[in-house]
Amino acid sequence: MVRVKKKGGFRKGRGYSIREVLEAGLTIEEARSMGFRIDRRRKSLHESNVKELEELKKWHITEKAKEKKKPPKKLVPLIEVKGIGQKTIKKLEKAGITSANALVDEDPEKISKKTGLSKKIVERYISEAKKVI
Repeated sequence: MVRVKKKGGFRKGRGYSIREVLEAGLTIEEARSMGFRIDRRRKSLHESNVKELEELKKWHITEKAKEKKKPPKKLVPLIEVKGIGQKTIKKLEKAGITSANALVDEDPEKISKKTGLSKKIVERYISEAKKVI
């Protein structure tokens, strides 16, 4: 919350002053992109607002980093898909499908041509694989 001095205390302000934003090590564009409001009319600089901006900047940067570093999808082995046994796994592996994730991403018609399994059965395997993933 932005604080602005008022007679004898502080009140909630409309936004951070340009000086406060620059003092916190941000540009006006960066502050706006992070969602901080800027009040161009204010000329004052309050240390509490600068500290708050610095903390919010750190938090915002770590949150962005977390968003970029999404954990890789867990690969689910084919044996965990209902209805797929050892013989079917061998056929799918010959076709280049080594996990349930890869099975879901493939076209059922292409899989049936490569493996010799019917399209209907492949579609059932894909729907079961989606449940496991």
